[in-house]
Amino acid sequence: MLAADLLARPLPHQRWKQVADNHDVLVRELRTRLPTWRIDPVDGGLNLWCHLTARNSEQLVRAAGSRGLLLASGHVFSPNGHGWGARLRLPFTARSDDLVRAAGILAEVAGEHP
Repeated sequence: MLAADLLARPLPHQRWKQVADNHDVLVRELRTRLPTWRIDPVDGGLNLWCHLTARNSEQLVRAAGSRGLLLASGHVFSPNGHGWGARLRLPFTARSDDLVRAAGILAEVAGEHP
């Protein structure tokens, strides 16, 4: 009942603005630092989907994890559990400075440093 009550309450306007700003920060940082990645437009939800130039997001996720950035590789979200190897799901609900740091870590482990 608690979850239903919380879900029934709309998020305050300032929280939606913060989430929208975070989205913009993450997209800008990724496009600057990882220009070869394709970023899908977000039509809803709180995550970006990125198409990587490398075919294995699992290796990238492991390398990022060793630097303190915890993510899940694309295949975890695949309907059959083994597709989407070149995709990465990135939430943009963290603080903007954390998103900037995350984009930097991803660029380091992906080997791209513009």
